[in-house]
Amino acid sequence: MPQAKAYVTKPKNRNRRTMKNSYSQIIVHADQESVPFAWKNTDFQTFSEGKKLYAYQREALEAVRLLLYYFYKDKDTKSLEWLKKAFFLWYKENNAEKYDIEKALEVDFSKSSYKILQPYFESKDQVLPAYHFINRMGFWMATGSGKSIVLIKLIELLHDLMRNDLIPKKEILFLTHRPDLIEQLRAHILDFNRYTKKEKGIEFLVSDLKDFAEYKKQGELYRNSQIQIFVYRSDLIAAERKETIVDFKDYENGGNWYLLLDEAHKGDQEESKRKQYYSILGRNGFLFNFSATFTEEIDKVTTVYNLNLAQYINKGFGKHLFILQQQFDNFRTREVLQGKKMVVDYEEKEKQKIVFMSLILLTFIKKNAQDRPKDLTYHNPMLVTLVNSVSKEDSDLQLFFQELRKIAKKEVSPHDFEAAKNALKTELYH
Repeated sequence: MPQAKAYVTKPKNRNRRTMKNSYSQIIVHADQESVPFAWKNTDFQTFSEGKKLYAYQREALEAVRLLLYYFYKDKDTKSLEWLKKAFFLWYKENNAEKYDIEKALEVDFSKSSYKILQPYFESKDQVLPAYHFINRMGFWMATGSGKSIVLIKLIELLHDLMRNDLIPKKEILFLTHRPDLIEQLRAHILDFNRYTKKEKGIEFLVSDLKDFAEYKKQGELYRNSQIQIFVYRSDLIAAERKETIVDFKDYENGGNWYLLLDEAHKGDQEESKRKQYYSILGRNGFLFNFSATFTEEIDKVTTVYNLNLAQYINKGFGKHLFILQQQFDNFRTREVLQGKKMVVDYEEKEKQKIVFMSLILLTFIKKNAQDRPKDLTYHNPMLVTLVNSVSKEDSDLQLFFQELRKIAKKEVSPHDFEAAKNALKTELYH
């Protein structure tokens, strides 16, 4: 039976300098100095009044700007197919991890996605070549790392590059899998607009994807001072039309989207089909994929900035996990008696001691956090308890809360409290 453990988390120093080349999944061997000055007009320092970007957020934006430059630098003289082929070869050459990019991106007739994609991409010997799908970038960023800030600043970068005719003018579509994430984007953009409208004279407008056709009738959606962003739920993109479900073909737009996906790979069993719809929607534009949990090869090999949870913690950000060696094991221990397993309950006081140790350490860290200077960023520490069962009668979680109730009602002795403190000291300092 899996053992349950108590975790107390505390933040590490956010002021540590991040190391260079922190986009380590794919490190392109090209210096930022190779990007012309005209491409560097976007402010990567400030998001809104009183809100600055962290170094790693700036690095993510520098990475995307670098690759956009290498993709579009010949746009005025070459076709999109030529740009894709050239970028694919450059990307393959500058893939520091030496991934098999071609194998990860190409689609042959044996794959279920081939039938969906084939009408929109030119095939060769029943294979859709990898270069068709190279116009995409992944941002593998841990939850809590501020990827929404990066996403909105990326839109600002696209706006500035379009305004200066450095990349083609195309519509912007944001897709995510939950309505609250759409509202979160709207809230961030309101904050962003309050600053940029006053300081830079630009404003982002957010509209529902269902209104796209009406906006399109009114003419060009891009203006120097405004940029229209269309939003919708990624899990409602399908190949059919219902009340809230939209048919991707109605909004296909000739594949001319700059498509930003936020955790859009999460969803039901239909999600594998939706991924192909995303590729179709952005085939003549660019696809930017943001997630904390990339799992598929196509996402991993096209990741240009890697700040997943392991990287995030290793670089000194986020929560530091302290794992108590004392294990709950569902408040039970297993012994072998005559070749058979039998369950022997912990003594009552041992259960109390385990819970006490967790609470004492959590309280100590919280009090320490209160004493820190107010100008330092310090997340509120929290306790995470992992158990094996939660819903059945006499579950592990129920047993844990029974001990919490006894402590809250002071149904424990001072001696037991001191014993727990001494046990915790022994674990921390030995």
